[in-house]
Amino acid sequence: WAGGPDGTIYGVAVSSAGDVYIGGSWIDFYDVNQEVTRGGVENYLAKWNATRARWESLGNGTDNDVYALLLDESRGYLYVGGNFTAVYDATGNSIPNTGYIARWNIYGQYWEPVAFGLNGAVWALALDSQGRLYVGGSFTRAIQSSSEAINAIGIVRYNPVTNRWEFIGNAVGNVYALAVSGGYVYAGGDFTSIGGINVHRIARWNGQVWESMGGGIVGTIYSIGIWNNTVFVGGSFASNGFTSPNIAFWQDGFWFPMGSGTNGDVYTLRAIGNHLWVGGVFSRTGDKNNGNLGAWRLQ
Repeated sequence: WAGGPDGTIYGVAVSSAGDVYIGGSWIDFYDVNQEVTRGGVENYLAKWNATRARWESLGNGTDNDVYALLLDESRGYLYVGGNFTAVYDATGNSIPNTGYIARWNIYGQYWEPVAFGLNGAVWALALDSQGRLYVGGSFTRAIQSSSEAINAIGIVRYNPVTNRWEFIGNAVGNVYALAVSGGYVYAGGDFTSIGGINVHRIARWNGQVWESMGGGIVGTIYSIGIWNNTVFVGGSFASNGFTSPNIAFWQDGFWFPMGSGTNGDVYTLRAIGNHLWVGGVFSRTGDKNNGNLGAWRLQ
């Protein structure tokens, strides 16, 4: 494949067929011939069609930046979150009630609202085994209908069966990262409290209440990666004796450092095979020179 945007990609989702969805912040989008495309591909969202070997639009995109993508192939949806206030169909008409979050029907090729949207930016998305969507961000209200909304600060859950938002506690601060594993929902960000308990930038939801995770992190968490029962976090934080700079892991109730960490912020983590891939803005990982990308060997 070739071509791509002239700006920043914040979110990526890959289908089982090899189609790649990307979202971010860009002005122009280039096709495989390195020519600027028109007709919606340039509007913050695009899809690489693996069968046709070309970039395609999703309707006519959004009106602002996209920060998070989550693909739910079993139900036929791509969830999209960001700082946009509307999404557009292929003819350029805005879809009502799609502020900051929407979903693309990957089989019908059209946009749908998620309840009636939110009132602030979405930074993170995660899905549990029941198909419920967890949303993290900088919002304060989740809109149920034209006449109803609930207070939901920083985090909320969406039930696709009822098409309604569900309250799971408020966060004092922003939620930038979410992950689901082993019956828990992990949330990270710059928050100091969630669900009424004081925490340090990270906590986990056990299905009923939020739980703290030791002393947490001193700084900000931007990404959470999980491998088996180990929870890795990346962000912008200092060592506190139990964590290394900008990256650490939680295992069996304790925090552990990862060598000497990184010398810059970590924005993404992904466990693939026997390695944890680490991306961000840094030039060193541990004692190795690595330009913005490193790998931690998993045992």
